[in-house]
Amino acid sequence: MAIDFRTDLNLEQLRDHTIPGCSDEDLLQEYQAANLIIHQNKLLIDLLEYEMHKRMTERGATGIQTERYTASAVPSVGYDQQRLLPLKEVFTDADLQKCFTPEHKVTTTVSHNFNMVKTIPLAKRYGEEALKLIESARVVKRVRYMVDER
Repeated sequence: MAIDFRTDLNLEQLRDHTIPGCSDEDLLQEYQAANLIIHQNKLLIDLLEYEMHKRMTERGATGIQTERYTASAVPSVGYDQQRLLPLKEVFTDADLQKCFTPEHKVTTTVSHNFNMVKTIPLAKRYGEEALKLIESARVVKRVRYMVDER
C-alpha cells in the first residue's frame, strides 16, 4: 500500500494528521521504504559534494558558479586544544583566566579548554607568536557545501 502523504502540512498540522486505512504492516513498510530513499539520497549528496570538492581543489577555488547557481565551500573549524597549551606560557595569568578553563572534575573529568571567542582577540594583542600557535591548532572539522540558485 502506498501511503498518500500530504507534503503541504507544517509541523503543527502533521502532529494532528493521521493516515487512515494504514495497517501496522503498511506503516512499517513505508517507513523502511522512506529510510531507503533517504539513505540513497545521502549517498548521492556525498558523491556530489565529493565532485564539487574535487573540482574546487583542481581549480584552486572555494566555489563554483554557473549562470543559474552559486556553490561555495563553508568549512567548520575547530582547534586542537593540546596544540593551544603553549599559549599558557605566552599569555599573562590575568588574560589566561579570561579564556582558559583548566581540567577539572564534575562527575567526570572535563578536559582543559580554551574559549576561542576570548582567546583569539587576546592572541591578536600578543602578536605573531600567539597567532602562530592558534593557526597551528586550527582543525577543519567538516566542509559543508552551500548551493544557491541565483
